[in-house]
Amino acid sequence: VIARTNLLLTSEQSSRILLRRKVGDETISSDGTWSIFARIDESLSFNHTTLLKLWTHPEEKSTITVDAACCMPLADFAPKGWDSGDLQIMRNLVDDPYSDFSLFFRNHIYSDTSNLLCSFSIDPSLRDVLTVPPVSFLYIRRLRIAHEILSLMLKDDDNEYALATRNRFAALQAWGRERVADFLAHIKESALDVTSSKIFLPTCNEELAKINTITSSDIHGPREYLNSFLANCKSELGRLRVEQREVMNGHQKDQLSKWWLFLIQGRCKIFLQQLCFKCDAFSEDNYISEPPANMEAVIGNLQLVQNIIDSKQPSHKKLRDLIEELKKEIYAVIEEFMFKAHIVLYDYLYDCYLPPDYDLTSFPLSDAAERYSKNLNEIEQKHGVEVKQQLDGLIKDLVYLTQMKQLESSLEKQSVNGTSGPKKLELSYAVPISGLVMGYFFRLENVLKTIIELWQPKTRPTSIYGTTTSNNTNTNVNVNTNANTNTTCTSPSIHRTIKVASAQRGNPILKKVRNIALEYCDIDADYIINSKSCVFYISLQYYNLYPDYLNQRICNSRRKLNFEIKFILCQVDTEDYRQALHDLGLLAIREEMTLVISWSTLEAARWLETLKIYENKSAELIQEKIDENFNSKSADFLTTIRSINNTDVLSLLTNFGNLQKICSASIDQLVMCPGLGEKKARRIYDALHQSWNNINSDTNQNINNFNNDPIIFSQLTQTN
Repeated sequence: VIARTNLLLTSEQSSRILLRRKVGDETISSDGTWSIFARIDESLSFNHTTLLKLWTHPEEKSTITVDAACCMPLADFAPKGWDSGDLQIMRNLVDDPYSDFSLFFRNHIYSDTSNLLCSFSIDPSLRDVLTVPPVSFLYIRRLRIAHEILSLMLKDDDNEYALATRNRFAALQAWGRERVADFLAHIKESALDVTSSKIFLPTCNEELAKINTITSSDIHGPREYLNSFLANCKSELGRLRVEQREVMNGHQKDQLSKWWLFLIQGRCKIFLQQLCFKCDAFSEDNYISEPPANMEAVIGNLQLVQNIIDSKQPSHKKLRDLIEELKKEIYAVIEEFMFKAHIVLYDYLYDCYLPPDYDLTSFPLSDAAERYSKNLNEIEQKHGVEVKQQLDGLIKDLVYLTQMKQLESSLEKQSVNGTSGPKKLELSYAVPISGLVMGYFFRLENVLKTIIELWQPKTRPTSIYGTTTSNNTNTNVNVNTNANTNTTCTSPSIHRTIKVASAQRGNPILKKVRNIALEYCDIDADYIINSKSCVFYISLQYYNLYPDYLNQRICNSRRKLNFEIKFILCQVDTEDYRQALHDLGLLAIREEMTLVISWSTLEAARWLETLKIYENKSAELIQEKIDENFNSKSADFLTTIRSINNTDVLSLLTNFGNLQKICSASIDQLVMCPGLGEKKARRIYDALHQSWNNINSDTNQNINNFNNDPIIFSQLTQTN
């Protein structure tokens, strides 16, 4: 500090290093004070006053005590607590040659070590990159090469890297000893001159001890530096190799695909909820087998979705904003994956880093694919079969993602130019993000239409046919068959109606008949479809109570009913149905009748409607149609899978091109096809990958059980 004091210091109390100065004209000031340079020993605060004890001699021989208000720090950058008397703080305020020498010594050693690394093609700046993890995937090749060379440099064998490293370290050690000896000699010479002391005296002995040991500490610094470099390199390289493996084996691409599909689905659902879409009106997973909770809400949902799809409606503008938001978010992640894939391909196929003028759109994908095809054997020998297969999959992933971006760009250009779509249908394996979003709404529209078609009530034709069914809900309707009701048909038209026996009034299945009119008559059969066919109805619950009932009815009416085709319509309404169906099957074979089994009242009603609707249709309708057109054959093949329709088949063929690619596609690839949800995609995948061994084993077991039944076998033999 610079302290003002009225004490006159003698030469014994101070020294020229403190530069005792007079105030003003180099004489004592008018107030009798002096300005001196001094170092703080300690401080004391009492009664709002701080007193400082100052050393007035470099060798700390004498002190004075002054008010801190009369003192000022020696430099503007004096650290906080400068008045505490701390040696380290004071040492930092003094120009100390040890610090300069130590800095020069270390800089020279590490500069020489960096030159050694550069001579081995290792960028020393990697060390700085490793100090701020996580390291970018861009450095994986540099880290791999650095790790290999550093491992060789620090080995104890006689490889060229280890020999060069040991020679360089020996030269550095010899140089260091010379520099330290010169510095100590210089210090000893100047120490005699108190006006030019080179070391901060309060810590002089400590600094000299450090200088004497500098050769044993800093000379070994480069080896520690390389060991630390190698350890950090190994740690980050292990993490990047895991990431590279995820990129190459397709796992990261699969996760990326699932992520953007879930993101699109979630954002679309939020978008619909904001527009008052009633999600609880139906079950999206079981809409085929489960009726909707609110049919009016389903109809309103369909209108809302159609307005969203219609480009002329205001809600379509909000959909376009949603698509742009999703494109910006998803394509940023896709481009990051493509960047990593490009780094991997440059490394394995071109054996180099990314070029300085690299751009995501300038990557030579076709050239990389061609180079891969030409060097298959070389790649397999150098890296193994697994890497060869992974590179093939990675190139295909890049082709797919590149096509996605190209299609997206094409759609954006069409939107800017005002065109509604391409002049010619373009077949592509990829589906852009905008296509996936629109596909979600088209599929939702298809689901809502299906729900309305399946579950919306249809009005039954009446008027000329009179009343239909009574309010009697007795399910055991066959009990009254022998009763003489003496009723006549309410209409003579047999061509438009199904004749129903009067005893069938109140049968629940009649309430489910919606598309065919009914007329009640006094007939022996339960239902007469037309002049050639009739139906006997029985429920298994009733059959178990009266096993001989149906057999007696058929035997009693055998002479009265001269029909070419006779049906037994059986409704399964019990859990234990195997023996009953077995007996009814024998009865149908013996009486030359057709046994039709239904599992609900709705299905039984549909059977009656179907028999009436197709009464005059040719048998060719259910015969195999041989079509030489490949697309038709593919459609016939794929539509045998449950819930897959012709629209789905067209979408599959459009996106995959042929049946072989459809069969080899994964579930994630099938889901990305417009109009296909995860449920349909899984059904297609399971149907195409089901084990034939399981099917054959089940079939053979059924055949064996069938042949081992003597009753059925004898009946079939007699019939044949």
